[in-house]
Amino acid sequence: MVAAGCLLWLGGFVSVYGIHHNRADWQTRVPEVPQNKEMQAAGVNTLSIPVGPTGIQAIITEEHPAFFTVVYVYEDSPASRGSWLTQQKTGKIQVGDLICGANGRRLQRPHVFGSKMVVGNRHPGMEGPLTEMAPLIEAAQGSDGRLDLMVHPGGDTRVTETVRIYIEPVGKFSETYPYDCPRSDKIVTQLCEIIARDLADRNHRPHIRHHMLLALMASGEQKYESTIRRHAHSNREREAELLGSGFPSWGNGYEGIFLGEYYLRTQDRAVLSRIEALNEYYTHGMALESGGFSHRSRPTIVQRVAGGGPVGYGSMAAPGGLAMLAMSLFRAGGAPYPEFAHEQVHRAYVRNANEDGIHVGYGFGAVDHIHILVEDPKQGLSGRGVGFRSPTGMEDITDYTIQGVGLWNAGPDGDSVFQWMWDDTSWLEEERDTNIVEEWGGNQRLVIRNPVPQERTRPYRTTRGVRGAQAATGLGALAHLIGNSDRQSWEYLGKHAANSSALGYQYWFQGHASSGMHQLWQGLAAARADERNFRAFMDYNKWWFIMMQTHEGSYMNCPNRDRADQDAHYGQYTMASANAALMLSLPRRQLQITGAEGPASGYTPSSSFGSSASLARHAAQPFAMPERQERTTLREARKLSADKQVILDRALLRTLSSLSESGVLTPVPLDMSFTSRRVWLKSVSSEGVLEFQLVEGSKVAEMEWSSIDHDDRALLALLIAHLRQNSRDAQAMAGIYMETLGKVEQADTYYTEAGDASRQKFESLFD
Repeated sequence: MVAAGCLLWLGGFVSVYGIHHNRADWQTRVPEVPQNKEMQAAGVNTLSIPVGPTGIQAIITEEHPAFFTVVYVYEDSPASRGSWLTQQKTGKIQVGDLICGANGRRLQRPHVFGSKMVVGNRHPGMEGPLTEMAPLIEAAQGSDGRLDLMVHPGGDTRVTETVRIYIEPVGKFSETYPYDCPRSDKIVTQLCEIIARDLADRNHRPHIRHHMLLALMASGEQKYESTIRRHAHSNREREAELLGSGFPSWGNGYEGIFLGEYYLRTQDRAVLSRIEALNEYYTHGMALESGGFSHRSRPTIVQRVAGGGPVGYGSMAAPGGLAMLAMSLFRAGGAPYPEFAHEQVHRAYVRNANEDGIHVGYGFGAVDHIHILVEDPKQGLSGRGVGFRSPTGMEDITDYTIQGVGLWNAGPDGDSVFQWMWDDTSWLEEERDTNIVEEWGGNQRLVIRNPVPQERTRPYRTTRGVRGAQAATGLGALAHLIGNSDRQSWEYLGKHAANSSALGYQYWFQGHASSGMHQLWQGLAAARADERNFRAFMDYNKWWFIMMQTHEGSYMNCPNRDRADQDAHYGQYTMASANAALMLSLPRRQLQITGAEGPASGYTPSSSFGSSASLARHAAQPFAMPERQERTTLREARKLSADKQVILDRALLRTLSSLSESGVLTPVPLDMSFTSRRVWLKSVSSEGVLEFQLVEGSKVAEMEWSSIDHDDRALLALLIAHLRQNSRDAQAMAGIYMETLGKVEQADTYYTEAGDASRQKFESLFD
């Protein structure tokens, strides 16, 4: 069996199916869950996808990218027994067969592998056998259920056989689905029964569990009320856990959304104590310079750093969006909410909004922030200890010296200082009254600028779809549109994010780590977009509602194009089933996130939407550095000594200068850390002056090599590997930089491309 995957290096690190450069990880082991039990008993315990409700599990390979390669056939399924009505077993579909069409229609279009690929200035989406087979299966479902599968037995493309099976004739989706669509309504009811059983039988991660609970709530069916109430009451006495371990930011964000919806429906005051505790976390757990959250709370991180420990993971936009949506729901329901924290995340979204679209990266762009040393250690204290905000700001701070810039940047003598921040520190004194002060232990304080953004006075035009951080953008849409109808500028921004989510319809399965999380929030936000944009979003992605539904009625995660795909373990069936139920329950309008305008009870159909509209093609996706890993899974990363790092950096600069002189540099979009705008590298001089130009504009800025930090240098090494794909030394250099960042798996991928000679030459730097 051939493993799939080909990373065409135009801005990504992994293949759609998984995982690394020039190979796909169809060998990823799937968890032991009831839905996989039969396959695993037969010795098949790796990643695969359903061919709709046929009972066939398959993969898509580079050898046969237009077909489905069969890896398993469920015993009690249409593909094994021939008919959904009988128990007659035909056994005509075998492992190793290629499914190459159905009902006389041959699959033609091959799938394009790779992460964040752009082909002809257009993201290829999931076009290929998935999108071509979907209408053939739907046509059978809309008639008598007959599906004549075209098969190359045993993978022999010289022979084509027809295997007739019958799937349940459940009808087609309406043109306006999920609205005015009996099939959508039926699926919601069936899925909620599956979700309720699974929720009772097994423990689930917080985000998976809350997707499931929200789906049950969105159904509006009374039989789930006791389950919902029990979960709402389960944590009501728990503390805020501001100094807890683990990844509490994610769970606290999701729990707030669930409790916000629950309180708005029930006004159950028993959950108010937990809501207050969550508000405490949202207020003090935030990275105030960005408006995002790390995995852990800010006090936990700062206290660790103050004690000499590592800085750890930076702040992310998605948990900030989760927290803001929770706070908006509290506001909508009349529950207490922290105005300060709510406003800070709003400002983060404002900073990331351009006229044409929402450009939220992995994290929000940060505002100016500087470490200072106060002469009097009693000044600028929080009253709660290290990592908390001072209630008096700079009011009582007199004499101080500037120490350095930012939490994730070095001091004034380090290469990683943002020079543009150093050049102007006048805001420290000029804006004393509004600056935020965070206690950092001893004499150290972090001062964060707190500028008031210019609020929008008219709607955005929104021409660009979201291409990254889909969850953050979708959450921003809902967080601004829910509970904030008295704020016109917030509604403008929310609508902008909703339209940006809808216009990014081809990116629905390109979410970092868990595409299921991104899928839900981008999809629900798209439902708030202009009518034609939402219709185009649903029309394009209808294949998912057909192809990812199993023969048992549940849904499976779609393979994820992101370089950190963990979907095999993030609710392989449960999250996907909950997401399908939530999207198809939009007409019921039971929750704020599914369109309710107030407390809802009972199913009320909504009006239909219009026909689909063609949308503008997307621009190229920028290069972006892969996020830092908490740990590696293959081996420990080796370290470079300081003098060897200097040698490597000099080689990198010489290579960039040579490429510049040769005219090889091209407008490849880059996500550099010193700007929230996309830029491309225009020229590099031998003296170490780099010239960057905005991708969307003509503005040019020069940067000294000494002001380019290590992460950005690593990104430039990857750019060289892209521009000089046939250079083994370029691949080896990229591998070394990846390893210096602790990214061992990516490093080994580049070492393989480099070959032994180049690899050994560059690896000698580690000796």
